[in-house]
Amino acid sequence: MLLALVAALGGVGIGGMYLWLTSAPREVRVPDVAGINLRAAEEMLARRGLVAQVAAQRYDEKAPAGDVIAATPAAGRTVRQGRVVELIVSDGPPSVRMPDVREMELSRARDVLTKSDLRLARIARRYDDNVPRDWVMEQTPAPGDRVPRRERVELQVSAGPAPSPTPPEQRAEAKQAVVQVVLPPGDRDYSVRIEVEDQRGLTTAYNAWEKPGATVSRVVSGYGDAVARVYVDNELIEEKRF
Repeated sequence: MLLALVAALGGVGIGGMYLWLTSAPREVRVPDVAGINLRAAEEMLARRGLVAQVAAQRYDEKAPAGDVIAATPAAGRTVRQGRVVELIVSDGPPSVRMPDVREMELSRARDVLTKSDLRLARIARRYDDNVPRDWVMEQTPAPGDRVPRRERVELQVSAGPAPSPTPPEQRAEAKQAVVQVVLPPGDRDYSVRIEVEDQRGLTTAYNAWEKPGATVSRVVSGYGDAVARVYVDNELIEEKRF
């Protein structure tokens, strides 16, 4: 009787093990869903019998908004069907609201843009009889726009009233200054432009492509109160008055 009982219990155990093995969720590998849209990731996981769940969202400089950045368990892991796969989804690059720097003095506008983590890339000057010199008239991007951090900003700044023709006897003699810039290292050429603004107006003194790491040094000329501005890849990096 004892042997019969042991045999019966053994049969129950084996049967239960067989039932568990045949009814338990089968194992699958977690697919690689990083870098694809959330909807596509959900469908891919569902086809494997896995459940997608957004665990967090965060800004990412490289991943477009709505794309999956990472998943847990990681791609290639073996799990049973029905397992929840937690996803981290991109909110896109971090953005800021473009401040309104119109009708601001240029120095103050620079400070506002810097505090907003934006880059002043280019200053375009034009004469205006009504707007004081060095005050901002227009801006791109427009005020209120949502833009990525470190976005390049272009300002149109007043050069003051247009100068009156100067009689020959009152014309200032040309002055000269040395403008120099050292380009950063890298694997691409840089666009270098030097502009001079003086009593005669705005002129381009130099405009060329230069090798990375090169030192660009030029002698520029101006009349009266002159200022030389150096742009690298259209970004203002230096102003020199002479």
